[in-house]
Amino acid sequence: YCTNMLTTEIQAADDAMNLIESFMKIPDVGMPLNNDGLTTVTRGARKGCLYMRSSAQGFGKSRMAVGDAVKDSIPYYYDSNSKDWKYTGLSEPTLYITTEMTVDEIQTIVIATVSKVNEEHILYGEYEEGELDRVKQAVQYIQSSPIYIVHIPGFSIDDIKNIIKKYNREYRVEYIYFD
Repeated sequence: YCTNMLTTEIQAADDAMNLIESFMKIPDVGMPLNNDGLTTVTRGARKGCLYMRSSAQGFGKSRMAVGDAVKDSIPYYYDSNSKDWKYTGLSEPTLYITTEMTVDEIQTIVIATVSKVNEEHILYGEYEEGELDRVKQAVQYIQSSPIYIVHIPGFSIDDIKNIIKKYNREYRVEYIYFD
């Protein structure tokens, strides 16, 4: 017999009607991810859920995570089709913890994502017409948004837990991306 005090045991239909009605009032969906297909499959970034991406090195896992963090926290982005800034209304306090890439490397990805300016143009300081203005506007939107970056190259589990606790306590962060 189990002696764990956290164990829950029910008959599969216990309180099921209340559960169904609760989803009708508040659906179990989270913040949209940067990929519409992944948002559909996962029902978005739901609080209390852990999402892990796995692929070979160099396949863009970090960039995808940065894109998700940007979508959660920065309410404006440049739309290349309409050639104008779009407002999403999404501005959730978000933390991006990086263990390999430096803060500068993450910042340029964030700026490129918001401005839709090729990151190489930013890194080389060589812009096409209108791009520098978009980058400057993106920086203003990023500056007024609740997105935080922590670089911790050597870490323990306690280090990560303490960083998360700190940002939750000080900035109300509830969306965390770890790379």
